[in-house]
Amino acid sequence: MQPIHAKNGVARQHDNRLRVVYWGMLGQFSIPPLRALLDAGYDVCAVIVPAARVPFPATTPDLTELKPVSMPSLLPVVNPYLQKNIVQIAWERDIPVFEVRRLRSMTTLNMLRSLAPDVGCVACFSRLLPPHLLELPRHGFFNVHPSLLPAYRGPAPLFWTFRDNAAQGVSIHVMDETLDTGAVVAQASATLPDGITGLEADQLLATRGGQLLTGVLAAIQAGTLDRTPQSQPGPFAPWPTVDDFAVSSGWSARRIFNFMRVTGEWAQPYPVAIAGQRFLLASALRYAADETLATPYQQLGHILRIQCNPGVLDAILA
Repeated sequence: MQPIHAKNGVARQHDNRLRVVYWGMLGQFSIPPLRALLDAGYDVCAVIVPAARVPFPATTPDLTELKPVSMPSLLPVVNPYLQKNIVQIAWERDIPVFEVRRLRSMTTLNMLRSLAPDVGCVACFSRLLPPHLLELPRHGFFNVHPSLLPAYRGPAPLFWTFRDNAAQGVSIHVMDETLDTGAVVAQASATLPDGITGLEADQLLATRGGQLLTGVLAAIQAGTLDRTPQSQPGPFAPWPTVDDFAVSSGWSARRIFNFMRVTGEWAQPYPVAIAGQRFLLASALRYAADETLATPYQQLGHILRIQCNPGVLDAILA
């Protein structure tokens, strides 16, 4: 594979900006960190997305460069209210985009080597990167993770921090061979408003993560980056099962309300047992922190009012 050069075929031989390879997906969380890097003037030399996780025939290429004409489903729709994904953002900047199927192949390694990256930045990439890729950029790889590490390592931290009523935040950590275990280089707490949706939470946390990430790259260039090894791990954040959507009237009304709101995009029912009865909730309407019912619950048509500890939750039955 020939070396990949900069926009318009002009190699950036005298550019002292860090060359960044950006790894992400088409969802909300990958967008703000990429925009932050571009707005800060970093040289994003490629964007890499994972191929769909399906069995690949032996003849399927390990790596494919995506171009607008070859991916019509990713072309921007003429609608000012729809946000562009990272592939569309890259195309607008003439940044090469690659869809990778086999991370351990020589094709993938040679592509990354040809880019001569100084650093790899990751925000929501669905696969673990193998050691030989992690070692290639001279400053390593850094991941934007939406929790206060070492708590809630894993693929679904937002779900579990809300389920556990835990502190919210975002961390930037060095990537190593295992999941979310590398040294933390930046971290910030975040206060998310009541009733926030999952997409809105992703936007807020990823935006804060993008700010931290640009600060990390500035510290790398200045030679002042501190790396703090993670202590013993806290709670893990695996993909939830259907049973993990169960809520309890022993929780506060606010906790149930916020958990149901932020996980609503999962489109799962929320089981709850109250006074010997089992109900399935579809969505949360509102909560009153200081209200008290005379009974454990009140059913008003398709609305269930639940006495919580403390407060009252109004929810729509599934």
